[in-house]
Amino acid sequence: MAADKNKPTFSTDLLWVNHDAQNMQTQPHRQRVFSHIQQRYRPWQRKDCAQKLRKAARVPTSTPRRASLDSEEEYSESSVVSPTSSHTTYGTDLGASPDHGTPRSVPDVKPFRGNSDPFDAYPIHISARVNDILRFYRDIVLPSQYHTGPDGWLTLEAAADDWRDVVRSLHEKGGALGFLARWAQVAATTTTNPALALQSLKFRSQSTSELLKKVQQEAGIASRSSYWHIIALYMAEAQAGNSDAAWIHAAMLSRALKHEKEHGEVDITPLRSFMYNEACACCMFLRKPVLDYDQWLPSVFERYWTDGRALLPAMQLSYPMTLDSSLESEFLTDMFMQQRESLAVWRHGSERAEGLSPAVFTWWCSSHLVKHTRLLKYGLDCVDAAKEMGNAQTRTLEKNAYLALTAVYWTRLIAGDETLLGKEIFQTKKPLRQLTRQLLEKERHRIEFTRSMQYANARLWALYVGAQAEHDQSGVRKGHDSWFSLEFTLQAARMGLPSWNAVHRILEGFLDCDVVGPHGSHFVPALLLQPTVTIKAEAPTLDKAP
Repeated sequence: MAADKNKPTFSTDLLWVNHDAQNMQTQPHRQRVFSHIQQRYRPWQRKDCAQKLRKAARVPTSTPRRASLDSEEEYSESSVVSPTSSHTTYGTDLGASPDHGTPRSVPDVKPFRGNSDPFDAYPIHISARVNDILRFYRDIVLPSQYHTGPDGWLTLEAAADDWRDVVRSLHEKGGALGFLARWAQVAATTTTNPALALQSLKFRSQSTSELLKKVQQEAGIASRSSYWHIIALYMAEAQAGNSDAAWIHAAMLSRALKHEKEHGEVDITPLRSFMYNEACACCMFLRKPVLDYDQWLPSVFERYWTDGRALLPAMQLSYPMTLDSSLESEFLTDMFMQQRESLAVWRHGSERAEGLSPAVFTWWCSSHLVKHTRLLKYGLDCVDAAKEMGNAQTRTLEKNAYLALTAVYWTRLIAGDETLLGKEIFQTKKPLRQLTRQLLEKERHRIEFTRSMQYANARLWALYVGAQAEHDQSGVRKGHDSWFSLEFTLQAARMGLPSWNAVHRILEGFLDCDVVGPHGSHFVPALLLQPTVTIKAEAPTLDKAP
């Protein structure tokens, strides 16, 4: 009897699941099972993978081996990685005998200078520093991006193809230098190695010189290798914090792509790669995109989207069709409904072993990037317009702005953090949070001055998404930054919302609040119990308006 009293109790029913990926239609609870996997297992899997990578990683040290960057490239290396190999080899001690006995004295023999390209097959010199960068990409970046262990990417086809693309790119000098510049900058950021940042600057300068030579030639830059070159330089400059230089490269690529469309068909493979990188860079710098996401890109993908959407009716998708009344903008209502449809398609694919068909996947990926960047551009346009309009329209424009920015932030929460060694690669979320917070701060001042609760539901949803990101998967608040959580409590008190169910009914009018962890039931009840008097004293304010 004593043992029975000590048994754990559970708040929900236990499900005994016979999971058969080939026979999913017989699973009455499969939606709850996959929801549990996404909210619990996948964050743990990413964390476990990151911990394994940190233990296994050998990253370049910050101690310089030679006095200058030029001489540093020539130092001999004790461990060498061949770009075409998947394994690291280690040089032997030339002074030791084959049977590992007493070392011989060989003062006249010069040690072999490590070089994984001894026949100079590549247009760039594969120096020890270049080997460091390639090894960083192969041993740390690839396993992190594809969520595998240190060597698990070798058996993953997509990751192996990624590595082969990198090796092939080394045969073109400008693109190779751009690739090295980008990942040297990433390595410098994640390993706090200033020598790598200087090396990235050197590679960017050399790669830009090669790009200038291409532009001056009659053939121009309308080729796949040139697109790779420009995209690599674009992201190298963006990750170094040089947004102006990055946007110049984006404008160059945009003109080349438009020229290609006028004289044939655009290769969508490099185009999708650039769209992904531009989406990240626009969030990093809160700048509007160079490509035309309203007219030109939809025309490029028109055939692919038609083929993909033709297969959607067979999926029998189901998602809510009612939106909150605060979504007054026709653009926002259209975007929010499209986001709901995209989420339903994503769930449909994740619940099946075969995933999505190639046609649907192409439609889903490309249209998702278009919606993401259109929402960001719309939000920034509203912020700019609010600065020029009178007081009567400012509040509506700023409300539309933070709704659009929150929708972008919501999509990036679903995608998860792209991290290396525990550090974000792109730093896309912090700028979005800061601008959204500034807009919500301005609205709070209006509420306190006018006592108007005109857009209460919209404000509650934006604060909820921000508060959700301030808690871990168990619902425990992380860090000291809790502005969104405190403001959410105040807003719920103003609206007289006593429970999570009351809050949830309002959130359902926007985008799915249950798809991202932690679930609201894990942290919202505690926020609703906080005394609002204490919160008003704790809540910091922002003095600067956007």
